[in-house]
This record gives sequence, structure tokens and C-alpha cells, in this order.
Amino acid sequence: MWIGSETNWKLRSPDSPGKLKPRSPAVTNTSIYLRAEFPTDVAEYVIAVPFGFVPEGATVTILDWKKYKRDSGVQYWAKVEAPRKSCAKVTIQYEGSDELANQLLKTLTADNFQMAYAPEKLAEAAGFSEVRYFFKEDAGLATTIANRVKEVNGGKPVNLRPVSGFVGSKPVVPGSLEVWVDLPARAASASKGGK
Repeated sequence: MWIGSETNWKLRSPDSPGKLKPRSPAVTNTSIYLRAEFPTDVAEYVIAVPFGFVPEGATVTILDWKKYKRDSGVQYWAKVEAPRKSCAKVTIQYEGSDELANQLLKTLTADNFQMAYAPEKLAEAAGFSEVRYFFKEDAGLATTIANRVKEVNGGKPVNLRPVSGFVGSKPVVPGSLEVWVDLPARAASASKGGK
């Protein structure tokens, strides 16, 4: 990830490039994209596609770093070990209330989960209340997401479903999680005759 320059440093700790040490913790002072690799082709400064991000105030472990001399000054990049959640991508498939689906989206986004795309309304989600995950290491993330689904869905239990034996197109990226949920319609409002 790009950790900045002398005049635009992106880490709260260590607070300057001269204090970088291998296998040491670092804390971000802003959200930073995670990329697959260090920049390549230094003359062109080609940056790899982002696949996750570390939110502001997160702790990572600096594994290695490089500096690149640019017209704008020396730029620092670090190879880091980041929390698994930083690379997780969540999809929401739902039936029922669009309002509750959007509320779930906002809740998970506020928890710094990345959404693979907007919630998708599918008839196939009817009757479901589960979080599916494809790698056993993602069970903890699935539990956190299930708790958020339960909050938004009026306390209805949410099942965790490991899909390790999935035969179809199993996601190749760890951190792929799917919410399948049947959301009830909102209760009738007071404007429909209630007080």
C-alpha cells in the first residue's frame, strides 16, 4: 500500500519514513487502498489494481517497504499484513423490503465491510436467513456479519453456512461472503389508520 511521502505521510505510527522497521506495527491516519503488488515499471509508475482497503486508525504489520523517486518527490510503499476484514467483500441477496436491504448495506459499510456490489433482490432469497462463507478462516467475519443482519432483521436468527464443498465457481479470493436474507415488509405506518 502507498504510505505517502515526507510531506504527505499516511501513517500515524511510525510518524515518518525514517522510523520504518521490518515486522513492526503501523497505524494508518487515513483509509489506504491495498494493492496486489508494489508499483511496477518505475518509469511509468504503474500501480496494481486495488483489492481492499485499510480504514483510518487500523493496525497493520510492515513486512517490507520500497521508495520510488518521482517528480513529486520520493514515494513510499509498504508490503503489509492487514486484518482479513480489509480484503473481505460482501454480497447481499435479499427478498422483501428494499428499505431494510439498504439499511443493512449502510450498517455493513459503516463497519468497514466492502460490498462487492449493491444489494440484489432475488426471489431465490425467500425463506433464507444465512451468511455463506467459502474459507474456514472467514468464520469470524461471517459471525460479525450475521450479527448485523440479525439487528436489521428484527432479531431473527441467522445461520452460518460454510460452503467449503461448493462445486460451482467457488470464489478464489478469501474473504468472499454472501448474505442471503428474506426481509419482512416494514410495519404499517401510523398514517394508515394507526395512532
